[in-house]
Amino acid sequence: MPESKQMPKFKKGDGVRVRSSSHSPYAGTIGVVDDNPSRYSSPPKRSSGFWYMVRFDWKGLHPAARFMEEDLETVGD
Repeated sequence: MPESKQMPKFKKGDGVRVRSSSHSPYAGTIGVVDDNPSRYSSPPKRSSGFWYMVRFDWKGLHPAARFMEEDLETVGD
């Protein structure tokens, strides 16, 4: 798909789960997309996609971490 047509999979406020295959300490944890996604790209014809800030509710704290789209999955309703 051409980069100009690529659309983000998630938007601010969406519930997401960090994939269990992720190398993040948050693997398997459910959070909420905290901000609109930002685009990333590497050298031409390599890869491109979106970064997402995801906020978690963890032991009374609300940490946020940045994830690539492929590290996230939709949370079922």
